[in-house]
Amino acid sequence: MAFSPDGTEVVLSLVGAEHGTFADKQRPDSERDLDLYALDCETGSLRLLVEGPGDDLVTGVTDGALLWTTLQTSMRTCTAPLSGKGEAVEATGETSSYPYWHPDGDRISAMYGAFHVADWALNWDVGVVAVDADGRPLGALEPLVVGTYEDFAGVWSPDGRWIAPRTRPRGARRSA
Repeated sequence: MAFSPDGTEVVLSLVGAEHGTFADKQRPDSERDLDLYALDCETGSLRLLVEGPGDDLVTGVTDGALLWTTLQTSMRTCTAPLSGKGEAVEATGETSSYPYWHPDGDRISAMYGAFHVADWALNWDVGVVAVDADGRPLGALEPLVVGTYEDFAGVWSPDGRWIAPRTRPRGARRSA
């Protein structure tokens, strides 16, 4: 956050002036990017200053200008021939990361959802997509592990019947 030179406003990076439900924030496609707002110190009212597709992080204010960073991140799951000959292809068709091949090589599991600075893993879920022999998706990423946890992709069992994702309740402490 940053204070205006006259001290009457505080500029904040916020998800939004209005907050949806906790369940809405869990959706992998939820709009939770940070935008810049001015908070009037006397009235408590918020005024939108900068709205963009990425996370906007304020660092300073002068007499007439804002100073901030905008962060736009994209995570994509791709496949390519092991020989190094041929093109890489996007395997899931949407933002995803930490992919794992099914032992049969016909499916890929991955965590998916937007990456945002605020609650960065809150809306990640685990999905599975069927792929062709070249690793191209044969359909949409199907949700497999969803909910109010931070869900990270996991490995398939050797026989392909089970998947072991890593999940933890939001706010749970990691053990050492």
